[in-house]
Amino acid sequence: MTDNDTTRRRFLQATGGAAAAVALAGCSGGGDGGDDESQDEDRTAEPETETTTREQVQSDKTYRRINSTMTTFDPVAVTDEASIYLVHNLFDALTNYPNGDAQSIENLLAEELEITGGGSEVTVTLRDDIAFNGDYGDVTASDVVYSFERLAASTNSRRASFLLGDLGVSHERDGDDAYVPGSMAIEATDEKTVEMSLDAPFHAIAEILAYDSFAIHPEGIVGDIDGYDGDMSYEEFAQENPIGAGAFTLDHWDSGSEAVIDARPIGDYHENGPYVSSIHFQVVEDSNARYTYTVINENADHPVVPNAQYDPDKVTVESRDSKGRDYGTYGPLENGRTVPYYQVEEIVTYYIAFNQKNVPKPVRQAFAHVTNQDQIVNDVLKKPAKTAPHYVPPGIFPGGLEEYESHAEDYPYGIDENRIPEAQSIMEEAGYSDDDMYELEFTTYESGFWEETAGILRDQLASAYIDLSVTPTKFSTLTERGRNGDLDAYTLGWGMDYPAPDNFLKLLNPPQTDTSLSAPISYVDWDPEESEAAQNAADAWQQFKDNPDPEGGQEARNEAYIAMEEANWEDVVFLDIYHPITEAMDYPWVTRPRFGGAGPASQKLAKVSIDDRD
Repeated sequence: MTDNDTTRRRFLQATGGAAAAVALAGCSGGGDGGDDESQDEDRTAEPETETTTREQVQSDKTYRRINSTMTTFDPVAVTDEASIYLVHNLFDALTNYPNGDAQSIENLLAEELEITGGGSEVTVTLRDDIAFNGDYGDVTASDVVYSFERLAASTNSRRASFLLGDLGVSHERDGDDAYVPGSMAIEATDEKTVEMSLDAPFHAIAEILAYDSFAIHPEGIVGDIDGYDGDMSYEEFAQENPIGAGAFTLDHWDSGSEAVIDARPIGDYHENGPYVSSIHFQVVEDSNARYTYTVINENADHPVVPNAQYDPDKVTVESRDSKGRDYGTYGPLENGRTVPYYQVEEIVTYYIAFNQKNVPKPVRQAFAHVTNQDQIVNDVLKKPAKTAPHYVPPGIFPGGLEEYESHAEDYPYGIDENRIPEAQSIMEEAGYSDDDMYELEFTTYESGFWEETAGILRDQLASAYIDLSVTPTKFSTLTERGRNGDLDAYTLGWGMDYPAPDNFLKLLNPPQTDTSLSAPISYVDWDPEESEAAQNAADAWQQFKDNPDPEGGQEARNEAYIAMEEANWEDVVFLDIYHPITEAMDYPWVTRPRFGGAGPASQKLAKVSIDDRD
């Protein structure tokens, strides 16, 4: 699901139960647990005295983090969250979620975002004080047009449908329904003004423009679209010298080992900061190795505590801030430290998916009856989380948490119980028995959490005449097999690109799940000609598309969202497991604002500061 016309932000990986994503759950900074909530919540790394200069703060201060394997730093190509951590700090977009707060949006490179024409005309006025790193000069309107054209037309792009589909910038298509290069209705009307026309109003314009695929880079930096030879080779831009307007520049990168990004020269960045001289990302995949690296050896600035070492009795919640985040302390750790701690309900869902062509409906429904999400969260994850009867997380569910919980009462498979008798009955009716079991391959990416979950399910499903074979594989191998339609059941996760239900439910839009396409949105082959529920989902998605008015169409869109959730229940396309509540811990020498529901990868790191480590 990571090809040219895909419309998803990224697939996430749960690692070892201790992290809810491929990147660093539990490794992001927070407040100091003080009594003054507003001060604690908003604390930044800004120098607190006029006599402290940024140079003094930044001098010889390396911020040390761990990460997973990175792949690319090209904004239009990046699909994995590990790489997004760096892209988000090497590049800036027109807008931004401050500290990853999904409920807030602010201008960044844009001075003004004017939306007219009932929501279908967008005028962007750029700030005057923005410069790219290096010798590439100020950010201009032509750079925006070029960056968006690369997103639409580059053979390296994996996110074209964010621009052409979700945002819906008007454009032409050829006889093969492919984008005609250069045909987008986007124009630089002067050096600092960009005008765009959309096919229809879109309800989250400012929000989607904050997504990293929309990051701005210099016009002509690479020659992978018509009309440009490129200032550098694509490999140099994507792997060695990504030029953006962010707070940091790439020093070096070894994809399986480490990456280092350096702060831009003092006075060169358009926002306050950075307040560290560099950030070092060490690749550590194994959860136990992460614990040794971050806790036993203190080689990173945030402790990571996997399930085997985690003790919920060590959590002390002192208060809740105005964003709904419980905060306090965790400890003592094995190294003797008690550290600042907080919880964030991320807008994320982890799920098991089924290819509808490869796995019969009775098997999928029996699988859902057997699955006890509450058991998985309590016995495997062993961390705070919400069980997931819906694909859309509570934070963006239509009607909010109350409606989420009310509608969940109709979930047909039991969210907190193993319904083995019901599963047996369905399978027996379909002709299966102890002597004729259904053989199902369950492919997981390499993750202690999913492998342990698979072991539990394998034992339980055997009682329902399903012989489950578990195949752990590399994340990249899983997604490649998925694009080829070569999966039966598989594990993935999804985090928000913009905070709206359609950002999730588009993965369940049946026409986009066809793995014969060059870029299926998911790997489930949900065919309306074969399934009434699939047709209902396709009709609901069309209802969403037919009601684009940001305010007047909201009720109809909400009805469509619920219809898609219920169609998914009927056919068990995605078997939703949980929504993570990320636990973030700091060492005392780290000062960093708390991140919000958009997650730590959506937080700029320019405001982090490091005191003397003790």
